[in-house]
Amino acid sequence: MGGFKNFSVRLVLIGFMSLFGMSAASAADLQLTQFDVDPNPIASSATGTFTVTVDNNSGQAVNNAVVSIDIPSNYEVINAPGNFPSFCVLSGTPGNQTLDCTIAELVRNNPETFTFDAVATTPSVQSATASISAPSNVDNNSGNDSLTISTTVRGGADLTVAKSGSAPSVIAGGSLTYTLTVNNAGPNTTSAVRVTDTLPAGSDFDFQSATGSGWNCTQAGQTVTCDYTGPAPAAGSNYPDISIVGEVTSATAGTISNIASVELTDPLVLDPDLGNNTSNQVVTNVNPGSDLEALKTMPPTIITGEAATITLTIRNTGPQAISAGATITDTIDSSLTIGSLPSGCSAAGQTVTCTAGALSATGQAVFSIPVTGATATGGTLTNSATVAPPAGFPDPDPSNDTATDTFEVEDPNADLELRSKTKTPNPVAPGANVTSTMRVRNLGPSVATYSPTNPIRITDTLGPNETFTPGSESAGWSCSAVGSVVTCETTGSGTLNVGSQLTLSLITVAGAGTDANITNTACTDSTAGSAHTPSANSPTGNDCRSRTVRSTTSAADLSVQKDVSLSPTGGFTENLTIHDQGQLGLHQ
Repeated sequence: MGGFKNFSVRLVLIGFMSLFGMSAASAADLQLTQFDVDPNPIASSATGTFTVTVDNNSGQAVNNAVVSIDIPSNYEVINAPGNFPSFCVLSGTPGNQTLDCTIAELVRNNPETFTFDAVATTPSVQSATASISAPSNVDNNSGNDSLTISTTVRGGADLTVAKSGSAPSVIAGGSLTYTLTVNNAGPNTTSAVRVTDTLPAGSDFDFQSATGSGWNCTQAGQTVTCDYTGPAPAAGSNYPDISIVGEVTSATAGTISNIASVELTDPLVLDPDLGNNTSNQVVTNVNPGSDLEALKTMPPTIITGEAATITLTIRNTGPQAISAGATITDTIDSSLTIGSLPSGCSAAGQTVTCTAGALSATGQAVFSIPVTGATATGGTLTNSATVAPPAGFPDPDPSNDTATDTFEVEDPNADLELRSKTKTPNPVAPGANVTSTMRVRNLGPSVATYSPTNPIRITDTLGPNETFTPGSESAGWSCSAVGSVVTCETTGSGTLNVGSQLTLSLITVAGAGTDANITNTACTDSTAGSAHTPSANSPTGNDCRSRTVRSTTSAADLSVQKDVSLSPTGGFTENLTIHDQGQLGLHQ
């Protein structure tokens, strides 16, 4: 009866609890099946998304199960709508926060998943634990009630790059500079930064340079890569600007566009916002135009009465073709008389203007202007020619619009120099022969003409201990001595071109018993009274050269002795001894 009464009481209690909405304690196996964060690792200041999934492995439904999450100390959950579900409650302070989320009903094989957001704070590795429980449930399998994860927060550097062009519009053939400015919004500093700029197509933009303080820039094709090597600026500051310079080479008018990007190169520093790593697009208008270059050549020396040619060139260096009408203008000095001009050229006084026809992007027009030397200039003059594009067609680079050349008008003259003089042997014994060799060169500007009545002359003034040997001179020359001066003249007729030379050799004898230096001096041209033509106004500074030999009464009678010593251990030693048996007294 007692057992029945107890059973009856239990039934009554169960009915009573059912009547008032009460339930008996359950024994459901609750499980926390997922707890993770994405991304992981994460940059400081970036927002990570935590995902939690719970399930009920039993047939009995469980109400009001609570998922309790210990927020890792390197994260902060911002207590604001949208950061976590409405069924969750946040408590604690940053670095020590807890998020409790109540699941209204959790039934078998119907997992519940929810997410919440948190901001990464201090770079570090921390752990976080999520667990599930229910106040009316006795879970006999607690081993699956919680999960613990590691959260890695790394230094964060929010990089952005802004780009600008030096001008909204550029004439084809002109220079364009892109300026790139990188900013780090933090929260951490870094110098591990790389900027990549894919330039417009090579047909539109010709790369010339990429520079920036603290930046190491390289180019491969149309891609410029700049790695930062300088000190890290403070968070929120800009890095030094990068300047990329090139020439606009578009063959037609239109636009060119450019975009750059920035990234981190240190795996321990992450960018919290990858969505702002690409620059704004820079669009540059390309206006019609092409670069004209002036070229000018003329002889450095023009002789009065002789003809010469001034060559003027209009060169189109591109990138676009040019219609007819480009000109080159040259005001020619009055020391030159202008001859009959070629087609396309006209003169107004001494000013010559030549007009080109249509020029391709790499075309040129060449004009040969004949001139004749009129009067000597007395020195070197500079002459310039300047190009101009057709009306309404701009030239983007005026720096090469003017070409200069130097010239001098001289009266006919063949300036002879004594190019070299040698005396051998040295030293020489008293009474022995000395051979002197002299070379005469024509420095121009005219060809030297000589004949028996107008010979080229060389004089050689001997020292007091030297006498000339008549008839010792080389062929084509005739030499005679008057006192210490030996005068030698060419015997035939001929010409000596500019840059060419004649050679004279003669023999003298060193004085008997002479123990002294023997010096003589050879001269040519006006200093020696050379009669070649033309020979007006020749400078004299290059007319003469002197050479010295030593005449000595001392002699040396040398002998050589050689010994070889063998070593018992191998190898040998060689000894050379030089003996002097003569007057100089030389020894080993």
